[in-house]
Amino acid sequence: MPRKFVYLMAAIVWLSVATVALAQDSAGDVQVKLSLADNKTSFRAGDPIRLVLEFTADHEGYDVDTVTDKTGSPSDTVFISPDAGLFHWMDEYLSGSRSFRDYFSVQKLSMTPTRVELILNYLVRFERPGRYSVKVRTSRVTQRKDINDRAPRAITLTSNEVSF
Repeated sequence: MPRKFVYLMAAIVWLSVATVALAQDSAGDVQVKLSLADNKTSFRAGDPIRLVLEFTADHEGYDVDTVTDKTGSPSDTVFISPDAGLFHWMDEYLSGSRSFRDYFSVQKLSMTPTRVELILNYLVRFERPGRYSVKVRTSRVTQRKDINDRAPRAITLTSNEVSF
């Protein structure tokens, strides 16, 4: 019995390593770039802080969810530093859990950037002026094996950091 357990554990470890390696290989084919809309880096109280995610893929077989809404996509995690001076009002309002939407809109990725706009004010309130940096971890991209693939695999990407 212990011998079977050891073999089972070895198989599980091997499968997890293989899965991570495959995910890293495909993630290299897809890129995300974060920028501030209109290259604006200074904002007044009440101004919308618009972020733009640009997705590209080196070859076919990838899609990106392009829907944005005011509750924030559960596919996106926004990291803002410093955290002092921020109020995460959307997390407070939704008790920290965002549910998945019952609709989506996808576009095929190519070497031409596909833009997705996020408005930071929908998630946080800046309670004092300062210099902030932001980056986004997103799972909006999925990989299709073929045209009939009903369960595409989500790919997690982390953007570059921008400051304002």
